Amino acid sequence: MSNQPIQPNKPSNIHQSVYTGQASRREFLKLGSALSVTGAAAPWALNLSTIGAAAAQSATDYKAIVCFFLFGGNDYANTVIPYDAANYALYQGLRPNLATPLANLAATALASTTGLPAGRQYALAPELAPLVPHFNAGKAAVMLNLGTLRQPTTKAQYTARSVPLPPKLFSHNDQQSNWQSGLAE
Repeated sequence: MSNQPIQPNKPSNIHQSVYTGQASRREFLKLGSALSVTGAAAPWALNLSTIGAAAAQSATDYKAIVCFFLFGGNDYANTVIPYDAANYALYQGLRPNLATPLANLAATALASTTGLPAGRQYALAPELAPLVPHFNAGKAAVMLNLGTLRQPTTKAQYTARSVPLPPKLFSHNDQQSNWQSGLAE
């Protein structure tokens, strides 16, 4: 360091004067303000969703995937419920004390536009009845069997470790983190 006195009002010395404890209050506030603006703006600037939101404002055919992540606060099996006879019987057999009665599901049966394998049909929980028109109009959809596997995997493939698997597959917290990141870990 030089032995020359630090000139607090000279902009090139702001950083040096702050580090040496010789900054004026004005220099300290300038630097502090600059750092706080940078800190507040950085996440926004790096957030790609803000770019998507801006683009959506001017698009006339904009579509989005909206995912609700409920952190375990939802009973999935009583939200999207099997409605066809064979699968409802399985559902009711597995949940004899929790199954929603079949008669309560008639008003929330979903009309599949693509047809599901083996004649499967689903209904929403009766409490979700206001959403049914959106599903039946093709404005909302249920996506079944989603998860963090990198490809469809059988038990034999899992046991033999013959396919790529996400790390810590049976750790609920790690799988939540993996799912939310949107990236393969």
